Amino acid sequence: MHKKKLWKDIRRSVTGSWGRFFSILSLMALGTFAFVGLKVTGPDMRATAENFYDQTNLADMTLTSTWGLDDSDQDLLAKADKLDEVEYGYLEDVTVKDTDTSMRIFSAPEDLSQYEVVKGNMPQNKNEIVLDYQQQGNYKIGDEIKLSQEESEDSDDNEESAQDILDRTSYKVVGFVKSSEITETSNIGQTTVGTGQLDSYGVVPEENFDSDVYMIARMDFSDTQNLNAYSDNYDRLIRKHQKSVEELFADQDEKRLNDVKEDQQKEIDDGWDEINDTKQELADAQSQLEDAKDQIQDAQAEIDDNQAELDEEVTQAQSQIDDSQQQLEQGRSSVATAQNPAVAEEELRNKEAELTQAKNNLANEQAQGQQQLDQAQEELADQQEEYEENKADYEDQKQEADEEIPDKEQDLRDAQDELDDLEAPDYTFEDRKDGNPGYKQYLENSQRVDILSNIFPVFLFAIAVLVSLTTMTRFVDEERINSGTLKALGYSNWDVKKKFVVYGIISSALGALIGTALGHTLLPTVIFEAYAASSTFDQVTLNFSPFYTFIGFGIAIICTTLPAYLVANRELKEKTAQLLVAKPPKKGSRILLERITPIWNRMSFTYKVTARNLFRYKKRMFMTIFGVAGCAALLVTGFGIRDSLTGIVDHQFDDLVKYDLIVSKTDDLSDDEQEQLDEKLDQSDISNDTDVHYEELNVRAGENNDTQDITMLVPDDERAFDQDVEMVNRQSQKQLSLPDDGAIFSEKLADLLGAEKGDTVSLDDEDGQSHSVKVAGVTEMYMGHYIYMNQEAYQNSFDSAGDPNGYLVTLNNTTQDNIDEQSSSFMDLDGVQGVVQSSAISEQIDNVIDGLNNVILVLITCATLLALVVIYNLTNINVSERIRELSTIKVLGFYDREVTMYIYRETILLSILGILAGYVVGYYLHGFIMQTLPPDDAMFSPGLQLSNFILSAGITLLITFILMFVIHRKLKNIDMLEALQSAD
Repeated sequence: MHKKKLWKDIRRSVTGSWGRFFSILSLMALGTFAFVGLKVTGPDMRATAENFYDQTNLADMTLTSTWGLDDSDQDLLAKADKLDEVEYGYLEDVTVKDTDTSMRIFSAPEDLSQYEVVKGNMPQNKNEIVLDYQQQGNYKIGDEIKLSQEESEDSDDNEESAQDILDRTSYKVVGFVKSSEITETSNIGQTTVGTGQLDSYGVVPEENFDSDVYMIARMDFSDTQNLNAYSDNYDRLIRKHQKSVEELFADQDEKRLNDVKEDQQKEIDDGWDEINDTKQELADAQSQLEDAKDQIQDAQAEIDDNQAELDEEVTQAQSQIDDSQQQLEQGRSSVATAQNPAVAEEELRNKEAELTQAKNNLANEQAQGQQQLDQAQEELADQQEEYEENKADYEDQKQEADEEIPDKEQDLRDAQDELDDLEAPDYTFEDRKDGNPGYKQYLENSQRVDILSNIFPVFLFAIAVLVSLTTMTRFVDEERINSGTLKALGYSNWDVKKKFVVYGIISSALGALIGTALGHTLLPTVIFEAYAASSTFDQVTLNFSPFYTFIGFGIAIICTTLPAYLVANRELKEKTAQLLVAKPPKKGSRILLERITPIWNRMSFTYKVTARNLFRYKKRMFMTIFGVAGCAALLVTGFGIRDSLTGIVDHQFDDLVKYDLIVSKTDDLSDDEQEQLDEKLDQSDISNDTDVHYEELNVRAGENNDTQDITMLVPDDERAFDQDVEMVNRQSQKQLSLPDDGAIFSEKLADLLGAEKGDTVSLDDEDGQSHSVKVAGVTEMYMGHYIYMNQEAYQNSFDSAGDPNGYLVTLNNTTQDNIDEQSSSFMDLDGVQGVVQSSAISEQIDNVIDGLNNVILVLITCATLLALVVIYNLTNINVSERIRELSTIKVLGFYDREVTMYIYRETILLSILGILAGYVVGYYLHGFIMQTLPPDDAMFSPGLQLSNFILSAGITLLITFILMFVIHRKLKNIDMLEALQSAD
């Protein structure tokens, strides 16, 4: 029976003071909500990424080379320590036909770094392709997409380039995917096509690639399996493997260079041998023609001689015949006078026959000789014709050789020059942080939440606990007489204390339950969605944390129950008769202000009462000041973070970095290529261009010892450079100039390196060579890492001339569409190697800022609600403690407004003091967060603005005045008689 009455009394203590009950519940709910929510959000975000990487089997490390990966590279990589699996693949950067949209086309993987299919299916046939899921607004399944590959310089417009890697450029879209290697939605990398910025990606079957070498190797290691990818142990092992593989390939670049030089030198030598052989063949042919000409001339001379000899022989024979004919004629005239005319006649006939025979013989011999000469002449004519044909062929060959040989010789000389200037290939070893756009940023986003979880919940919980302690202490005091009555009725001390323990457990546990539930679900979801815009993850993985739940419940219950238990325990040590009598009010005492007579005498009665009451109730005074100060500090910090993020992008790219593009030139530009580039720079769209030496450096720095990419600019004309970059010290606003003995470092880079003016740091170039650079100054910069040097300083640090290899280009029209258009037009020039948009990082930082702004909005809301509960609770306690005093002055004739101000004047003054104290705490808290919150490649504006203080004070005072009207209504309804009788 007695126990039932006890539990009934406990229930009445709850139902009879809903305001107190819900204030404790709200305080604990807010505290545990912020504590548990922020503590689990970071791990939940990382778990979301880890699950995705596990499902897609993201590779631990990748290897790429500017020359691709040949058999010797593959043999070498197979020797890597604890290499569990290696998978080789292809990739090629292309543009969508008739557009500047750039895409990186990957070969479909077998096991490592797979893709999550969002819609459709992976490609099965050579004519099929899957696209980045963000392209769903531009294409649908079944559409055809046509791609354009970059042509080689010597390719014919009507022929396919010999350097084309993809067998085909027209594909059917069969699906949309998410890549495990690209988890960033924007700024996913640089490319040599389109605008120079990679826009998207696609995946096709491996057989579409026509290449003698692979482009990428993906690796998994046996000792990293089942490890938390974001753990220090995983990072340590990956760095160990990366160093091991780098050591394996330490000499591979020179080996491949020597092999290529040996092969190409043989080809060049063979080319010269071929040219020399051609020249020798022409010389031999010319010699043969001259010999043939001599033979023809000799043969003609012989024929002419034979003709002359024949003619002479014929002439001589004819002369003899003529002589014989004359003799015959003489013989005819002497026949009649001959002694024997018949015999003479016979002899004459015989001679005539002989003469006729001689004539016939002469004619025959002449005919035969002439026939032989004619035949020889015909043969000689044939030889002459053959000679003329051979001569014509020779002249054609010589003309062709005269035209081709100089070009071939020049080509060989150019090839020799290129071979002599040929540099070893670059091997790039990248872990997940370096090779995956978005991996590092997403990790840093989650770590930023971790940082906030170590700061904001501490303040929220501390304030909540402080006010709860005061509330529960007041509760015990209010129940003093009731406790004495229970004790007089025979209840044990534990029975009496049970009321306060149960009350504290129920109110705090319910608050912790609500806060924990919302902290595990609502806050991670809100914060994740704030960052989801910059990542490809679409839904956060919610995990229950028993550890933080236990801590949240433990703090909530202990901090409400333990004070009540201890105060009750102290009260119950008194005698029962004493407990049945109300505590006498605290005695008034003189305060310091009373000793300052000029001020005290000029104060009105009400203000004197207020001053005395402030110091009369010191505990309540400090509780109010601390509570309001904590809330104000959180508000100052929240608004300060918001304003520190706002405007830094515009400030950097309007005031500090004024150029829009960095255009890098190819090595050994031809005169025609330089002329085309100069013509482009002279166009009206370009307002300014400055010659610079542009180089990318890197260094390991930061909390996670990650690789930091650095842009180094060495201007050819320092005065022209001043128009492109504003170098100014942020603290002193002093203008900086380029020194001869060091470099100007951007502020965040100097901070990460722990370097100050005069220090010397070591930086690595793209070839991995280390260089010592002196810090000559630190300039204001918020995004990216930059180093500025003049020519002399560069030569001193890098032992080479910083000859201009690019331009800083400023555009008249700085809209993003025009920047993309101009970037594309530069990329179309043969002499341009690449284009970097100075604002490329701004979108990435904007995503970080947007995410943080949403997180800060949640925290500001929590701080505002906490201020509301704190001020209400402390004011309510103040009213409850002084209800008889307020009833008395009301009976004495004070108006309701005067009664309210009698009590609320203290609250307003204490709130103002709390706000001022909160300013100090908020200032240092904001400064600490500004040092720890930004990512490695950015810094936020560290200063606080006047509006931060005004808004924080405004919100706190607004809550104070709103609650004043609530308390005013409560005081108007006080039963004065009941309040005055409560002392009896």
